[in-house]
Amino acid sequence: MMSPLPRPRPVVLTSTFGFDQLRRELRRGEIERLRRGAYVEPIAPGVDPWQQREADVLSRCQAVAASLRCSFAFSHETAAALRSWQAPVTDTVHIVQRFRPGQSRSDDVIRHYCPDLDEQDVVWLHGLPVTAAERTAVDCALLSSPPVALAIVDAALRSLGSVSRFRRAESSERQETIRADLLERLADRGSVRHVRRAREVLVHANGFAELGGESWLRWLALVQGLPAPELQVPIATARGVFYPDAMWPESMVPGGRPVLAEYDGVDKYAATPGGRGPGERVVRQTDREQLLVDATGARVLRFTKHDRRDPNGGARRLLRAFPSGMPRTPRPLLLSRRPRR
Repeated sequence: MMSPLPRPRPVVLTSTFGFDQLRRELRRGEIERLRRGAYVEPIAPGVDPWQQREADVLSRCQAVAASLRCSFAFSHETAAALRSWQAPVTDTVHIVQRFRPGQSRSDDVIRHYCPDLDEQDVVWLHGLPVTAAERTAVDCALLSSPPVALAIVDAALRSLGSVSRFRRAESSERQETIRADLLERLADRGSVRHVRRAREVLVHANGFAELGGESWLRWLALVQGLPAPELQVPIATARGVFYPDAMWPESMVPGGRPVLAEYDGVDKYAATPGGRGPGERVVRQTDREQLLVDATGARVLRFTKHDRRDPNGGARRLLRAFPSGMPRTPRPLLLSRRPRR
């Protein structure tokens, strides 16, 4: 299930109140600029700025919608973000429209010309026109960089297929039905730019990845030529069943030990009100890791946001866990690149 977007900050428009009235509030720090002609209240003390930036996706889209006079729908990574599909949070929004964009443009709005946009490809979400879920997934597979696209399509499969690690058989069947539909939709686009790369993303997407960091970890393994790992596989230990993010069982590691890899987000070790402190959480995580080693004999690797900043270093650490002569399958289409805008 996708997490809902945080509560957005109400948008105040100069077209409604006039800038003369808003100037005084702006000087007093009671509002701050979101985009040209749109203002919001400052972030409240104690609110995580990252969560607030996610909430501002909706506020920004509301402000953009109020300024547009053409028929449009929010699309691509913006449509994914509005669905909480692990999309990057930026100050830019994507829209798709049936008519060619005019000369007057905003720097924070990327317009995609699509004369054959079908009415069935547009739905209303949060009171805004947004490309339908299936179209959003295919659009992102085509346009976004491979690691971002993989995370978004993972989330799409998880959402559209109601994928759950506790109901693996039914979830896998639903996921493959959704995947086949997305591949058919991609084929219907014809020989558009990046279609081969998009097909590779759709083929390797997996709705059992539960967070964007887990998708990035699998992307890292795939571009290094490693077999696609099994995700969220139940492992019985002396103290219950655990579900590691990624696992290469012994059958995938000829001549070596099984490998388990997990992505640790910062919130995993953060203190919670009335709950366990970070120290106790670290102890529990270390204990869990030892139980997994005892149950499987595997090597356990942990990755964090620091590895995402240095993917080459993360790749070297991952590869050291596998036999040096292990065959690998090149996947050049999944190599990261600068997204084309």
